[in-house]
Amino acid sequence: GAGDGAGDGAGDGAGTPPQGGVVVLCAARWLQSSPPAEEVFAYRLLVENRGPGVVQLEGRHWRFTDKAGGIIEVPRFESGVVGQQPTLRPGQWFEYTSGASLPGGAPGTMRGAFQMRRVDHEDTEKSLFEVEVAPLVLEVPGSGN
Repeated sequence: GAGDGAGDGAGDGAGTPPQGGVVVLCAARWLQSSPPAEEVFAYRLLVENRGPGVVQLEGRHWRFTDKAGGIIEVPRFESGVVGQQPTLRPGQWFEYTSGASLPGGAPGTMRGAFQMRRVDHEDTEKSLFEVEVAPLVLEVPGSGN
């Protein structure tokens, strides 16, 4: 859930520079192979508010590409994450884990963005901003890919 402090929960994964004061760390790990070529991964994201104001995570957009060139897309901007739309005060963070399957095999990539809203902003339109998540490679350990 939301917590106080930076924590190191996202490990050594890819990070993004602060966008609207929000930093995202992302890490993925391979879970299993499923015949004929599908690879299953878990990914963990940590969203931290390093800005001066209160922000809310309103939605997300993910695009997964597999080895065969297939694309799996979470629509832009699917509401919330893991059934929640967390509100983060300055210094707070939210971490969650989810999963993805690559039907065409690995390696593949994961990329996307979060839609955030400045809770204390008077103009609703101007309160929305997007935080890009650095692309992440999804690969099977020891596969040599």
